[in-house]
Amino acid sequence: MTPATLATLREALGLTHEDVARLADVDPRTVRRWQSPQREATVPNDVSEALWGLMEWVTDTVDAAVEGVEAMIEQQGHEPEVIDLTRYVDAASAARAGIEVPHPVHTAAVAQIARELHAAGLDVAVHYSPVEP
Repeated sequence: MTPATLATLREALGLTHEDVARLADVDPRTVRRWQSPQREATVPNDVSEALWGLMEWVTDTVDAAVEGVEAMIEQQGHEPEVIDLTRYVDAASAARAGIEVPHPVHTAAVAQIARELHAAGLDVAVHYSPVEP
């Protein structure tokens, strides 16, 4: 994985250097060094595979959500006034809901779902999940 590939995937997934560092169990400076254009640092294969896996999770999640909405519309015979999507306020609320991917990755998936549905001409609203005490 090149430094630019790392930066691109990290940013597309909404991850900070610190998020990737937690995934890789390294210091955030190491992640910055891996993606520095001045150095051709080698990103470990497990980190590369983890990021590609998260990208695949986003793609699969978006595809499944869009297909689910299409099936719902077909079953009901009409488009709803609005498609409501839920995002979590923070990592703690996502964890309480059982979300296993990093919070920014889930948020990136919600944004992609909203984009796809909006592009299909549907009205989409994203709401925060109710905050539990």
